[in-house]
Amino acid sequence: MIGLTALSCSSRYTATQSKSEWLYLGIPVDEEHPDTKFRLDSYVPQGKYWRVSRLRHVTKDQYERDIASGHMLFRDQHSGTQFYATELRGDFSRIGGIREWVTILERKAFP
Repeated sequence: MIGLTALSCSSRYTATQSKSEWLYLGIPVDEEHPDTKFRLDSYVPQGKYWRVSRLRHVTKDQYERDIASGHMLFRDQHSGTQFYATELRGDFSRIGGIREWVTILERKAFP
């Protein structure tokens, strides 16, 4: 009976997990860090990025520009799609009108 209960709990957990999307860099494609309950993968330096964007699909021209720039980070292939990230640095407004130079990790996918 205990084994059956454990199996039942395990099956429910797996079903819940399979509903969730594939995680790219540790967070769902339609969420962004830090506004998520998920954590970035351990190989992504969390202290370096002010924000990690939601996933954005790019055109072939944008993809080829990113390849040519040589600044593609964290490349991963999943279900025929090439996932990668680029860094965007800039002076963005933060809390209370204070502006800071920050780095945003933009998550992208092609096609």
